[in-house]
Amino acid sequence: MPRFFFHLASPGEYSRDDTGTEFATFYDAYLDAHRAAADMSCDLLSQSADPNRYSFVISDGEGHTLAELPFVGASRRGDSSGREIRARIARSMADARRLRAEVKAESCKAHAALAEIRALLARPATSAF
Repeated sequence: MPRFFFHLASPGEYSRDDTGTEFATFYDAYLDAHRAAADMSCDLLSQSADPNRYSFVISDGEGHTLAELPFVGASRRGDSSGREIRARIARSMADARRLRAEVKAESCKAHAALAEIRALLARPATSAF
């Protein structure tokens, strides 16, 4: 089963989850994070903290960010419908795919520039005089 990591982002702090939890699917992991966010929102409110300033960053075993789940609205029951959660997951996954493609494109550009630099450095020096 895949392992998912739930890092907690809060004002001025980022707490990494180094243990992770196994779930059958990303959808199951997202639902669990949503429930945890709702529970934590209640705890934060009881401590006079603003849960709207917190979020979970969900990543896979390779450290790739799969989704960010803001606590905003997590405690509202109406936002936890399967359709809404699936739509959020689809948007998060589309964002992740787009960002990975952008990173890959930039990496290809950097490799091409590096190859060009190496080729230029390998040329014999010519005298300008």
